[in-house]
Amino acid sequence: MIADSIKKKLTNHLFQQNEWVKKDLSKHKSKSILFNIGPIHYALMINEAGIPEYLEYIDSYDAEIKLTISSAIELMRGNKNVHIEIKGDIEFATILSNALKNIEWDFEDDLSKIIGDIPAYQVVKLGKKIVQNTKETSFNIADT
Repeated sequence: MIADSIKKKLTNHLFQQNEWVKKDLSKHKSKSILFNIGPIHYALMINEAGIPEYLEYIDSYDAEIKLTISSAIELMRGNKNVHIEIKGDIEFATILSNALKNIEWDFEDDLSKIIGDIPAYQVVKLGKKIVQNTKETSFNIADT
């Protein structure tokens, strides 16, 4: 499936840009986790290098994090008092969740390889404005 191929490439790229996650996750090699956010399912497994990799299919897992879409929206808004269900290896789930909160995508660097440094800077600057405005509008609509 094309969507799974994109998810896999993006996930692997993000974690390769953020290799610091290896420090916290290296002791959890071969463990897997399933994220259930409403109808969206996303599975990761820690590889031998200590870096999470996307899995298209997962039959069994060591930990599961489950939340509703509205809870996910509240988390994005900064509300820490949302209902999150964690099953299985709670230590592993907590470490991976904390790592995910601090992951950063250096999309300016990726874009600069395609269109150059200055245009990439301008596109990212514009993109950040659009994302911020969209986020604010979405939260206002959700509040309403």
